[in-house]
Amino acid sequence: MVHLSEGTSHLQALVPAAVGCFVFVSLSLVALRGPGKRNPVNRLFAAVSFLGGFINADMILVTVVTHDGLAITIDRLAYILIIFSIPLYIRFTHRFLGVGRPRLEQAALALSLLILPLTQSGYFIRGHHEYSFGRIAHAGPVFHAFIAVAAVAVTYCLLLL
Repeated sequence: MVHLSEGTSHLQALVPAAVGCFVFVSLSLVALRGPGKRNPVNRLFAAVSFLGGFINADMILVTVVTHDGLAITIDRLAYILIIFSIPLYIRFTHRFLGVGRPRLEQAALALSLLILPLTQSGYFIRGHHEYSFGRIAHAGPVFHAFIAVAAVAVTYCLLLL
């Protein structure tokens, strides 16, 4: 493990995650309160933005918490929501473009539900690596599968866009 050097402040290391959290949560609030706030696409965009903020908040918490066991617990609990980013992003892209592919959305949701119980185990997150910018999860095999599926989903959505 690489530990934070004494010259590097945790505060400085957390600035990008704090800015990301603020920006994503702000986008979410604008989508929910601005024009078209009742539009389902805006609500889905708000949910995607909220998850972006939530991921950044998780990075902050996991870095600030000094107890390794508690940091792993926080990270694993955060993935209870984060695991649903794939079906949410696909659904948002479909609604935004007016594409009707409910079976793909259902398959993505089913995959997230299948992975969900494993997020609380070492098969998902085994521990953490520490860097100057904070702690990052030491991925287990299910986490790697999740990231691979996320990459396919993002590629699919970008191709649609």
